Amino acid sequence: MNYLVYIVRRLFLLIPLLLGVTFVVFVLTRVVIAGNPIDQIVPPMASQEQRDRLAERYGLTDPIAVQYLKYMRNLVRGDMGVSFQTGLPVTREILKFFPATFELTTYAMLLALLIGVPLGVVAAVWRDTWIDQLSRFLSVSGVSMPVFWLSLLLIYFFFFQWQIAPAPIGRINPRLVAPDTITGWYTIDSLITGNWKALQSAISVLVLPTIALAYGAMAPLARMARSGMVEVLETDYIRTARAQGLRWRTVVFKYALKNALLPVVTMTAVVYGFLLGGSVLVENIFAWPGLGRFAYNAIASSDYTAIQGFVLYATTMFVVLFLITDLIYRALNPRIGP
Repeated sequence: MNYLVYIVRRLFLLIPLLLGVTFVVFVLTRVVIAGNPIDQIVPPMASQEQRDRLAERYGLTDPIAVQYLKYMRNLVRGDMGVSFQTGLPVTREILKFFPATFELTTYAMLLALLIGVPLGVVAAVWRDTWIDQLSRFLSVSGVSMPVFWLSLLLIYFFFFQWQIAPAPIGRINPRLVAPDTITGWYTIDSLITGNWKALQSAISVLVLPTIALAYGAMAPLARMARSGMVEVLETDYIRTARAQGLRWRTVVFKYALKNALLPVVTMTAVVYGFLLGGSVLVENIFAWPGLGRFAYNAIASSDYTAIQGFVLYATTMFVVLFLITDLIYRALNPRIGP
């Protein structure tokens, strides 16, 4: 029951947060972002009268306060507005591009967890050995290397030089038919429908962008796992467990690892939320049709409604991820109160 009350309370706290985010983004898109979205939907030779009529039609001539109230009134009904660039509802656009981003970032996050967390734990257990030095090198390089530069290096060597990876062409080979949409994930949909050619193509084009995202995500996870494990291994209860003659493996994996993972859970939520809302460069370099490219095109075309919808989506994802993180915290350590 305590869990249910906690979840309901956090969901209620989400309301003022989203209200504040929508207000700030609404004002900034009209004050900071240069350009006029009307320029994107009218012919170059359109008269000023035509532009003014369109601006009035979309409500851009109203005061900002009036525009914001209209936007919030529509948002309550689930209407994020219409994209100036595509002429389609922003809600539909986000739902259209979300599966591609979700698939890419989830695989990247899983790869980062599978490599980063064990690497950090092993580095902490065998401190100052070659494993620890390797962990530090990968962590520093992962944090310092720009993701766009790593993406370009991967494309140059694996596609251009060695020709062992497909071209950065999106989610599937354009000569193949995309699998029937069930989950929105090409890999899972291909597997469910038995479309093996599509599955092979979907996996092959996923490899390079997944590695590019996972390498940067792995670095903070490995560092956090190492520092958390080092701190736990130096606590009194671990020394007591070792003094009582317990096997080292039992001490590490049964007693130390569970507490050392608590900060890793928080870092996982931060990194995953960043990937879901910020894989703009990777998606553009690999021509990946996800929300990153959607946000980039929206900013480039001063598409106010699309930018607002994307920021609202990203904020909601962060809040949901941190809510899940809190619940995992309670499962790992029941002493954490409501």
